[in-house]
Amino acid sequence: MTHVPQRYYVRSGKIITAAGVSAGVDMALYLASLIADDDTAKAIQLAIEYDPQPPSTPATPRKPLPN
Repeated sequence: MTHVPQRYYVRSGKIITAAGVSAGVDMALYLASLIADDDTAKAIQLAIEYDPQPPSTPATPRKPLPN
């Protein structure tokens, strides 16, 4: 089982679980990064204006993606 620090999901083999709205968004972005790539996940995060606290890779139109 792998717990990713400062994220609210857990991966155990093929199973990835989350509980709660923010946790579900974090998990969905993680899945997007697995299915596509990190840049796609960051673009989705920007599009939905998700700025988690603590930040993972926060981005909004006023706060560009980190390099």
